[in-house]
Amino acid sequence: MLPPKVAIRATQTPLEGSDIDIPADLAAFLDAARQLEYDPATFEAGEVTLLPREKLQLRTFGAQTSGTPHEESDPNRVEGVVYEVPDVDLIASCTGDYDPEGLLIWFPGESSYGVWDPAHDFVLIFGTHVTWAEIAASPARYINAQWEFEEQVLVLISRV
Repeated sequence: MLPPKVAIRATQTPLEGSDIDIPADLAAFLDAARQLEYDPATFEAGEVTLLPREKLQLRTFGAQTSGTPHEESDPNRVEGVVYEVPDVDLIASCTGDYDPEGLLIWFPGESSYGVWDPAHDFVLIFGTHVTWAEIAASPARYINAQWEFEEQVLVLISRV
């Protein structure tokens, strides 16, 4: 279980080149300087730009269970408890009215992609079965997940 914290803010620690813990297919995609191909009109965030691999950083996002299906099973469900969740943010910028922070992330500890909703401190993971190829083939489905909460795609982080 992750240690509880109160009012955690996202922090950044630069990763060191070859120590980046990301899947091989994502690494190859970024190393080829590719970007996601899609119609920006299908995205809440508009057009997104991926970070180059050398700019990836290990971050810690805040996550809480209050108001989620995991609230009842959280042994620390005290109001205001926020957990630190380490991940790698993948989006550099977006053209929509949103901050790119948390729009698409990799959770090394969970071996899963997901999203972070900074307005509510919710972290959503897609599960280990979702590959980079699936995300690249249908990016709107995954990046829009924090607004659409597609139950068939999302698995709320269960260790918080």
